[in-house]
Amino acid sequence: SKEWANDSLKSKCYLVYGLAKYGKSLAAETAYAGLRLRKASAADIATLVLATNELGPKYAADREKLVDRLTGSVHQGPMGAYWDDSEWEWGAESTAIALTAYMTARPSDPIVPRIVRYLMLKRKGDDWDSTRDTAYSLIGLTQYLKKNRELTGTVEARVLLNGKLLRTAQL
Repeated sequence: SKEWANDSLKSKCYLVYGLAKYGKSLAAETAYAGLRLRKASAADIATLVLATNELGPKYAADREKLVDRLTGSVHQGPMGAYWDDSEWEWGAESTAIALTAYMTARPSDPIVPRIVRYLMLKRKGDDWDSTRDTAYSLIGLTQYLKKNRELTGTVEARVLLNGKLLRTAQL
């Protein structure tokens, strides 16, 4: 439709993912087939990695090519691995979505810890630059922690009031 033609590529990629995620596979496949990805940002490509994963094994080859494209556009340095943001993305958004894509498609890829390093260094206190990049970062980092089980084991928490122990709990 005319409206579809005027939508941004970012919106189209996200729509394909949303349709695929929520069971509208035929509509997602149709929309995906019409995408022109020459000017796609890293976030667009990462979103399509997630979409093709939702579309199932029939799209495994596409998913792998998309991850390869992400790998080809990464910047690596002492701070880790990251992607440039486009004009519609803020802070670490592209990198955070890319982490989620890698955790979905290639969780054991050696680049993953470098992406995590970059995101952790870009954090500002309890968050990143925006609500959106904070949310994307938390999604990717949660997947990373779940897979790598870095936080397994028990931790003892002690509640003190004025220096007096009130309660101890095992977490």
